[in-house]
Amino acid sequence: MKRSTVAAVAMLAGVFAGPAAAAEEAAATAAPPLSTDCDAMQAPGSATVGKGPRGCHFRLYNPETHQVLAHTPYSLRLYPPYDDEYEERPAPVLAFEGVTDAQGRSAYVRATFAIEPYQLYFVQKIGSGPRKWETRLARATDGRPLWGIYYKVEWCGEPYAGVTDPQGHGVEFHTTDPNCRIHPTFYYGKWQNEIPTFLSSGEIPK
Repeated sequence: MKRSTVAAVAMLAGVFAGPAAAAEEAAATAAPPLSTDCDAMQAPGSATVGKGPRGCHFRLYNPETHQVLAHTPYSLRLYPPYDDEYEERPAPVLAFEGVTDAQGRSAYVRATFAIEPYQLYFVQKIGSGPRKWETRLARATDGRPLWGIYYKVEWCGEPYAGVTDPQGHGVEFHTTDPNCRIHPTFYYGKWQNEIPTFLSSGEIPK
């Protein structure tokens, strides 16, 4: 997604940070497993990506049900350490796609530094092809992610529904169709209280 699109979503979602903050607090109290949690023990026979003495597997979870997503396509990017985790990220040091194993694990990621959750982008991938759409909902006031926001997307004429993860990310859509359009709608409740932004009824800019 282009930076302008992310900024627009963040700015407009930030106006309604009150209900989202309450939802984030409630979700944090439940302490669900996170896709950014590091499992330093490498599984036998697993693929390795990157180089360095530090390493992690990451397990992909459904943000709504907290169930492990086994045998699921994913997109993963690793960013170097940086000063403010709520500002724009630098260029990634690793970026790759794969399919989780039977336990929902990614490939084993190696790095020269300890991997913190804010340095990781790890989401489910839908579809295939060079054109993609991704989003991260964040508050305009401080850049903190909006966690647990329900969304519906009309993607290339097909419906999809999901929930943003603890980093504010939804799934990543891919297509080969140059005419494909994305129409998202975001909600604070479970398909209730639609967030009234222009993005709720319009196309995501390309």
